[in-house]
Amino acid sequence: MKKVQVLQVSIIIWFATITIGALLKILHRPYSDVLLAIGMLALLVFLVSALVEVYQSTRINNAEKWMWFIGLIFLPGIGIAGIFYLLVGRKNVVAKTDFVTKL
Repeated sequence: MKKVQVLQVSIIIWFATITIGALLKILHRPYSDVLLAIGMLALLVFLVSALVEVYQSTRINNAEKWMWFIGLIFLPGIGIAGIFYLLVGRKNVVAKTDFVTKL
């Protein structure tokens, strides 16, 4: 599976399972803990993949790398950093040749 697919699939699984799991938790339904655990594992997969990609990037400088590290580590709970990374930031982080071949 390509890295961009891993990032996209893991963030979709994370968002869906966390949302449904939280709703089921509020309603005191069974298996809400399982969905929340699956969501946290999907978030971990996304974070590791994205952080490795940022770390290996030669296209951005160290200040931008630190910005992405801090944003991805401290803001994943609200989903803004991950979605922003996929939609806007990834094309700036990944070299043009790598980006074209991975799509």
